Amino acid sequence: MTSAEASEEALATEAAEPPRGTVSGKVELTRDDVLEALNAQPGSRFKTAVGLAVSAAAIMVVAQSAPQSSDRPWPVILLLLAAPLLALLGKRMVATRMFKGMPESQRKMDIQVDDLGIEVRSAGALTRLRWQQIVTTKETPRVFLVYTSTTAFLILPKRAFGTAGAPKVGGMLVKKSSNHGSAAKMWQPQLLLWALLGIAVAVIIMYIK
Repeated sequence: MTSAEASEEALATEAAEPPRGTVSGKVELTRDDVLEALNAQPGSRFKTAVGLAVSAAAIMVVAQSAPQSSDRPWPVILLLLAAPLLALLGKRMVATRMFKGMPESQRKMDIQVDDLGIEVRSAGALTRLRWQQIVTTKETPRVFLVYTSTTAFLILPKRAFGTAGAPKVGGMLVKKSSNHGSAAKMWQPQLLLWALLGIAVAVIIMYIK
């Protein structure tokens, strides 16, 4: 083999190999992945707390406004008690609807994370995100969430990368995506919820006194 042929073979081998630092894997998205992503959205737990506080305040108002001589409006109270549970059930229904609305072939994902960004292939479709396009990222016990705006996100199940690859991907997401993209203030929509929580707590304190 001549030196020129050896050089060409080396270049071909190098081109076929993924870049250094690349972590890749294959996975099939599940409904539980989608549900965890929804639960991990900014303010999700706070919204639940607000719902509980508002329901408690409403129950206090209904109970105290009822005439002492009459029976308590138990149907209304029970409905208010069930409201937070219905909200949780509604989130599961949304996750199920989102999951079923996705073509089955697109649930199978071939993911690659490297120095350039994130690449996801599924059913002939290709999504390629440069690190500069990523606003922020979030990690849960089950998935990585990659935000391209305050509402648009990509779900990367951790099991795609295995026990060895998942920590590497987490480190790359933190390092590569920091200080990139728009500095979106994802907390702004929660200001109204803070106001509702304050009103609910004030009503509860008023009726306790």
